[in-house]
Amino acid sequence: MSYVGNAGENWKEKIVGFLHDVAEDTPHTVEEIMHLLKAKSNGVLTNEDAQEMKTALNLLNSSTASSREEYIARIKDSFLATKVKLNDLRHNMDIYRILQPTPKDMDRLARYKKEYGQILEYL
Repeated sequence: MSYVGNAGENWKEKIVGFLHDVAEDTPHTVEEIMHLLKAKSNGVLTNEDAQEMKTALNLLNSSTASSREEYIARIKDSFLATKVKLNDLRHNMDIYRILQPTPKDMDRLARYKKEYGQILEYL
């Protein structure tokens, strides 16, 4: 998770990058995450920025999509989500993270490369 956050080119990409898996991997909702983020920002986070980040986090939550294809296709609805997902896929495609890749890992890597190309076209 820290790779995706650190790869962000601006503060919103960094924050959404750090938080992009939270709604999928914890019992917390995007709504709860944004409420806490807004409260901790001491009024610095504008409603416009909060809405943009909320939209990106919802789009990046793959558990709310009916299929992987739908999930990847909807990323284009947010420039912020697009940038964060590209950072996420770059990290996921680093095969050196896996000590002994299996055929299943190689299949997943091929899928990630295809998705990366699709998402790159959204820019």
